[in-house]
Amino acid sequence: MSDLRYDWYPIINEDFIDAHVDLVLEHLAATTSTRGVTKEQAIERTEQRKTIAKHLLSALYFSYNSFSSKSKRTVSVSKTAHDYSESERHPEKIFYAYRSFKSVYDTMLEFGWIKETLGEEGTGYTRIEPINEFKATLKSIGLKWVKQEPKPAESQIILKDRVEKKKAGQHPRAPKKYKKFRLPTPVCDEAKAMAAKLYKYNDFITHHCIALNVSDEQLYEIGKSLAGNTKKDKNEDNYSHLDFSLVQLRRIFSRGSLSKGGRFYGGWWQSLPSIYEVI
Repeated sequence: MSDLRYDWYPIINEDFIDAHVDLVLEHLAATTSTRGVTKEQAIERTEQRKTIAKHLLSALYFSYNSFSSKSKRTVSVSKTAHDYSESERHPEKIFYAYRSFKSVYDTMLEFGWIKETLGEEGTGYTRIEPINEFKATLKSIGLKWVKQEPKPAESQIILKDRVEKKKAGQHPRAPKKYKKFRLPTPVCDEAKAMAAKLYKYNDFITHHCIALNVSDEQLYEIGKSLAGNTKKDKNEDNYSHLDFSLVQLRRIFSRGSLSKGGRFYGGWWQSLPSIYEVI
């Protein structure tokens, strides 16, 4: 997992983020028509734009300050309306209004804060990276501990299933191969209790700095070693970079049941090569 989607990153509340968010909102307020929009709808639209702007800018901050063997790190974004759903949380969709995302994203492009590398239609996401004034801001801030907002509890309990992949003419005794896919998390007391407990843990862990007591040179070496990192557990994240923002955990269940799996994933330390693991 080299380029995370922007909504997979946590949101942070920092002055430099808020200052850039304010510029986006001021521009949109001056250029967006309010015709046919009630006061309540206008307030709701502004709040969602604010959240999306924070999410995009926070993702760019964390990506910029990760350690990687690559020459640069980018953030993935979807520019397809089908990938967004604001009415309900869908396991494969981004929980924002597409129009709100597009207005914020286009403003950031217009301001010259981001450079985009377009993904091929139907085969991949667009990648973005900070440039110009915003990149200079990130460079001046540097890597530091920042308080994250805990991610929504209901999004951290993940249910997966699998289906066998068969090819025409495949030998009956050939090893079985499966394709995994996500299912909606059941709305039940058991899932709610697990989500509430995990949210409490993530809320606690976001008040603390979890890092490595090593030099910058050693961090780059560790980041470089992650490029060839592999894990036997196919659910586990195989990051090709060292990103200290990845501290909030999620639980992943398998085979379409809350009684199977349920291991914790998402911490940056879980993808460290074994030579760096401390017993």
